[in-house]
Amino acid sequence: IFFVFLFWLAHALGYLVHEYAHSFVTWALRYKANPLALHYGHLDFNNVLTLSDIDENVDYDPIFAAGHGPLASLIAIAGVLFGNGLFYLLSRRLYATAKEHGRRTLALFMFLFCMMNAGNFISYVPARTFTSHADMFTVERGLNISPWWIALVLGIPFSVAVWHFFARLLPGAMWFFFPTAKLGQVFLLFVSAF
Repeated sequence: IFFVFLFWLAHALGYLVHEYAHSFVTWALRYKANPLALHYGHLDFNNVLTLSDIDENVDYDPIFAAGHGPLASLIAIAGVLFGNGLFYLLSRRLYATAKEHGRRTLALFMFLFCMMNAGNFISYVPARTFTSHADMFTVERGLNISPWWIALVLGIPFSVAVWHFFARLLPGAMWFFFPTAKLGQVFLLFVSAF
């Protein structure tokens, strides 16, 4: 049960840093009055569990109407680049530090948080690069570029980060958290791949 709680907390934090990154960049560019004003959705079991109803609450139409497409692109990319990107690097470092000091619970949480941020890299590039809506489409529209530019420019560093997570972080975590329990190692591998 404790693992499930840490997993949910890491998921929630990964999701929220993404949405708040959009919101804070929008606020910094003066297109939003309150950076904490996300659309939090309905108070129901599904939204509390998955946060599926929460979004950035950014109105891109006035930004595009003002001829500021590149600023709209910056806001749209902020979630995965600044939110998940910076917190991927931070959580990776905090995981290593917690592991060095033998703080298993903190290390587990930071590992799961790192996993959630790496998962968002996959979720956005390539999964949402060629869509006709949402963040990646807004980036492409704002910069007037082909989705292939997104696939290359972001795809390469995101692929390196995901490779590092699965090739370097995950094997070490499997042995750190489950040094003798093969079933635990398989479970962590399954959860990470899922």
